[in-house]
Amino acid sequence: MIKIAFVLLESKNKSNIKFVNSKFEARLMSFRKVFFK
Repeated sequence: MIKIAFVLLESKNKSNIKFVNSKFEARLMSFRKVFFK
């Protein structure tokens, strides 16, 4: 967990952060589809 935080701090690439966020949002959307049909 600390390593992940260090990597995020290390790479201040906004497009990289956006990519991670979009992946997380996609996972969240699929999660919602499963529970709220």
